[in-house]
Amino acid sequence: MFKKKYFWGWISISVVIVGLLTFLAVPRLFPRPGYCFAELSPVPAGSNESSTILASGCYNTFSESITAATGGRVHLDPSIKPADLTDEMLNH
Repeated sequence: MFKKKYFWGWISISVVIVGLLTFLAVPRLFPRPGYCFAELSPVPAGSNESSTILASGCYNTFSESITAATGGRVHLDPSIKPADLTDEMLNH
């Protein structure tokens, strides 16, 4: 009886350890895209209404996110980072 008690204790601890390791490893194995956008509905000035999300998405690159956010109007070089963005790039 004494040995059974320890056996189930070790099984329980092992399950917890495997669960923790899995929890810590999954984000590294399946990273989420890092660049997201959301298109919001317009709200009249002075209104008590709230915007609603019309479209949204997340992408692996900043340039893909900008292309989606502008409905395909703007195509950036994949090397462009947010800090590099200019008004000229968006209005080109």
